[in-house]
Amino acid sequence: MNIKVFQKSPDGIWPAAIELFEFQFTYPLGSKLRFRISHGQDSWRFFQAMGDAVYIIAERDGQVIGALGAALRSIIQVDGSKTPTIYIGDLKISPADRGGLIFIRLIRELREWIHGRATHVCAVVMNGTSPTPTDFSGRMGLPNFTPMHNLGLLWVHTDGKLSSSELFSFQAVSEDDGLSAYTNLSSEKQHFSDSDTTRRSRFPAQWLVSADRRACGRLEDTLGAKRLYTTDGEEMRSMHLSCFVYKDFNVGMALCASAMVLAHNAGY
Repeated sequence: MNIKVFQKSPDGIWPAAIELFEFQFTYPLGSKLRFRISHGQDSWRFFQAMGDAVYIIAERDGQVIGALGAALRSIIQVDGSKTPTIYIGDLKISPADRGGLIFIRLIRELREWIHGRATHVCAVVMNGTSPTPTDFSGRMGLPNFTPMHNLGLLWVHTDGKLSSSELFSFQAVSEDDGLSAYTNLSSEKQHFSDSDTTRRSRFPAQWLVSADRRACGRLEDTLGAKRLYTTDGEEMRSMHLSCFVYKDFNVGMALCASAMVLAHNAGY
């Protein structure tokens, strides 16, 4: 087994090998469906959009048997200070190779890359995976991970039934104005620093801000860095409403309704 560390886009045989490796993993989507994640042949780009990034693979005879991606991000605290934080994602080990040294080798390389960069680490874990971080953290120099929140993925089919005259009072604003609204609305909560949408979204990202500036969100996709497919073969070609924040629930719901129409009209 060999470990390869990429701090730029993987080259040679590795993009195709990583894509083939990902195909064997699926996750639950509701009670009946399952879906898979494909980073295509540019898995690096998904993490690079978040910040300084690394992608680590374990391989044997040219076949990927384990992978781990990470990005250096900042969590903005309520007082405006920034906490350097490592986001871990895409941690996968081939089912046939679990229980060996792959996980240990991946974590060792990650620790080398993290050294001195951050004081905190976080991750999002899909339901349906085994084991979970509580099973393997606290060992090999890895701190104890504790669950913070449960998140839900809402995948909503758009239908465009609202006419343009029924759209709520939201303005499409510039990137700077949208980020300003997001920063102000998020000031009472911890939140991540912004990401570089140009590295992941093929749709030109568009900010929506309510006229009273009590809600905002950014429409984008991840098709430049990640695609989702149901196991039935349907592509979940979706628009994302990222940086979604609201001060008033009804205004937030109205923004969602408007975003759904705009996504439908854009073909998502």
